[in-house]
Amino acid sequence: MGSFECEKCYKSFTTMRSLRHHIANVNCTRVNHQCSDCLKGFSSKQRLESHIENRVCLRNGQAQVAQKSQEKVTLNANNNTDSTATLSFEQQIALEQMRMARLKLELEVVSQKNANAPTNPSINAGNNLNMNNGNNNTNNNNNTQINTLAFNRDNFDLCLAQNPSYLLRAANKPQVCAQELTGMVYCDKNNPNNQSVYIPNRTPSIAMVCDGETYTRRDAKETVKEIYDQCIGKIDEFIDENPNSLTEFKKKAHKDRSKDEEFEKKAKRAICLKLTDMEPVIKDRQKTQKAQKAQNT
Repeated sequence: MGSFECEKCYKSFTTMRSLRHHIANVNCTRVNHQCSDCLKGFSSKQRLESHIENRVCLRNGQAQVAQKSQEKVTLNANNNTDSTATLSFEQQIALEQMRMARLKLELEVVSQKNANAPTNPSINAGNNLNMNNGNNNTNNNNNTQINTLAFNRDNFDLCLAQNPSYLLRAANKPQVCAQELTGMVYCDKNNPNNQSVYIPNRTPSIAMVCDGETYTRRDAKETVKEIYDQCIGKIDEFIDENPNSLTEFKKKAHKDRSKDEEFEKKAKRAICLKLTDMEPVIKDRQKTQKAQKAQNT
């Protein structure tokens, strides 16, 4: 996995020359949708839904690879050896993907049982169902209000706890690790609950930050610095706690990164660009929710 990444399609390259050649010769598209099971990216929501519906990632061998890795871990544990040290990076990824896939399937089963169970229409059981003027009919799920989490350290940690693969993916890109983690936490278009901050294109000195209900103004530099410190701190903590998750080359790259004075400036500029790109996404969602709320009333 290279250290130079295309800002459009997120493909990485080992040299800047290769990246420039890619930008000049390839009409790449931005990967806006990603499968949470196998981490494969898609340019459209329809392709992602088709991928998930057909369970392509589970049929393409991820389950088999994870099963073999699990057997190896069990064997090493019985022999009182350090199983993590014998696993390759691909095997660790496969294990994590399989675990997340199983959790997702279990949640789907529980959700299906809850959907089939009799419910009291007068009680909002967390499904955000809106009643239609006494007609006892529920609105379509497209009208569900999205509750954006407040922008703070607790919710940042919560997002990483719910998505443990984020830190591993960011740590494997030493030169762009901070902006990579920022994109996964705050700029994931498939997870609007965490879209709690953006920078207006016309006023780049201001950041709009969600307090749990509305977006309020904050100084953009301070906000970007807070995000940068959060990301770097978590990545360094992850590397210290999981020394076998990275190759020696990438661990050395992280050490060199910490001594590079230009790294922080480049990372903060990239974070600013990512947060600026989120402005139309968040505003479109707010406009849609406002229209739905007016229609319901």
